[in-house]
Amino acid sequence: MSSPAHGLEQAQLALIEALDAHDAQAIETAVQSLTAAVEQLGASGAIYANQDIRADFDRLEKLADAASYRITLLQQQTRRRLEMLHDQDKIKSQTYSRPAARIVEA
Repeated sequence: MSSPAHGLEQAQLALIEALDAHDAQAIETAVQSLTAAVEQLGASGAIYANQDIRADFDRLEKLADAASYRITLLQQQTRRRLEMLHDQDKIKSQTYSRPAARIVEA
């Protein structure tokens, strides 16, 4: 892989690793590194250097797809957990929402 694209590949691999670890801080750091790598690649002009770089970009595209898949899974897991917590909260509020019976002394 060419040198400019190599930095982007490393950033994508770091993001995938952070996503797999479910490490929020590492994900944030990896996203910042990925952003910098994309900007560096664009500024280098390497994209237009030759036709051989297309193979590199095919590999980078597959890594981007892998990261996207993981992000979708994390999003779905988070949504399910939030729904589960919401349902548990609903059950608790229904359990204790009835007013207490009054004792009437005769």
